[in-house]
Amino acid sequence: MIEGLYLLSLALFLVTWRTDPGFIEQRDRPQFMRMLAKCDPATLCPYCETSLQPFLQSKHCLICNRCVKGFDHHCLWLGNCIGDKNHKLFIAFLLATLCLLSTTIYVLYPVFTGTIDPMSHRNTNSKTGYLYLSGLYELDHLIFKCLCIVNLIPALIFLLPLSYLLFIQAKSYWGKLRYWNTFASSDFHRLD
Repeated sequence: MIEGLYLLSLALFLVTWRTDPGFIEQRDRPQFMRMLAKCDPATLCPYCETSLQPFLQSKHCLICNRCVKGFDHHCLWLGNCIGDKNHKLFIAFLLATLCLLSTTIYVLYPVFTGTIDPMSHRNTNSKTGYLYLSGLYELDHLIFKCLCIVNLIPALIFLLPLSYLLFIQAKSYWGKLRYWNTFASSDFHRLD
């Protein structure tokens, strides 16, 4: 089970990392100068020399040096912007990683504290992963405890911040959906 969650989390990481977040194409200089004369300068990006007006909530990322449609943030862990095209993948990646950390804590904490002996026959349920750990338990008991600590400490440290980040991202994504549905159903965008 842990291996499956790890592979899912890794796959979602790679897909989110490589997915285009919604980069807005840059325009050539003469076309930008014409736009500057006709449009409100506040709706133009001076770095990319493009109009952000048709793409509400778009912003220029100073790290990628490109404008992103529906820009949320630049994720330093992924090395990519999070925008309209990869926001759902990012939330799925966070959810898979949260499940991986929770499962790691669920499996290793009882073994580390000694409440469950992975070598006893009554605790070899493959659904919980103890059978998988029983092979590792044959190592020196001290080495096994160190392996548990090496896996438990990062899981415990990152569980709460990752939960909070997932909550914020889901709230942000849901807010964007509600905003766009309200905007699309109103006659505001049809005004000249």
